[in-house]
Amino acid sequence: MINRLTEDIKNYIVHLEKDGIYISIQTEFSEYMLPLIDYYIHRNPKCLVLKSDAKMWDKCVSYHNSTVTGKNGYEIKKCHAGITEALFGLECGGNIRVSSDREFDEDSLCTVIKPLCRMVEYLEMLIPKNETEITENELVNRCIKFLQRNFSRQLTNGEIAHFCSCSESSLCHLFKKHTGVSLHTYINDLRISCAKELLSVSNQSVSSVASKAGFPDYNYFAICFKKKTGVSPSEYRRNI
Repeated sequence: MINRLTEDIKNYIVHLEKDGIYISIQTEFSEYMLPLIDYYIHRNPKCLVLKSDAKMWDKCVSYHNSTVTGKNGYEIKKCHAGITEALFGLECGGNIRVSSDREFDEDSLCTVIKPLCRMVEYLEMLIPKNETEITENELVNRCIKFLQRNFSRQLTNGEIAHFCSCSESSLCHLFKKHTGVSLHTYINDLRISCAKELLSVSNQSVSSVASKAGFPDYNYFAICFKKKTGVSPSEYRRNI
């Protein structure tokens, strides 16, 4: 149930991004919420470009102005770069932050963001609160946490299993059972996601992007990227 809900949340956020609405989730990330950790930082392309500079990142984090409260109860902020952001409070603590290149229509924004808030709050309710509630999901989520931190380097199933304190066969079986994909597929998906971000917000060469995303072989990267996206890395960059 937890894995299905996190996947539903990710799919909903992707749907919003297609409409130019960018989401970040600012709350306490337990091991069970780690599949959503990519959404902890702002994903607005303008924000990603600005924050590629360390000093600008610090400025973005520390400085907001023109805070007002919308008629529907959420906060609206505008940063020094002129990007508008809306903050929707979560009952479980923290907030959903929404940014866009255009002005918000408050009623429309509430209509699409409130369901997302409810999903995140429900996810928090489902998360085990003590050791007696923890199932084999814990092992899978520890594995996911490790992969999300280390996908850009070369990994073996043995190394991953050692980190999770279980056998390779058990890890592979449980991972496929709870995520629906193999370890290999999950790692490649993380790398492709990273490559798409780099292609979108940087001027690095495609071969450099492949290497930084964790693909030591460019040809293999190109094959995996086209299989996942339907276009080559160069075509993907041109179509952005």
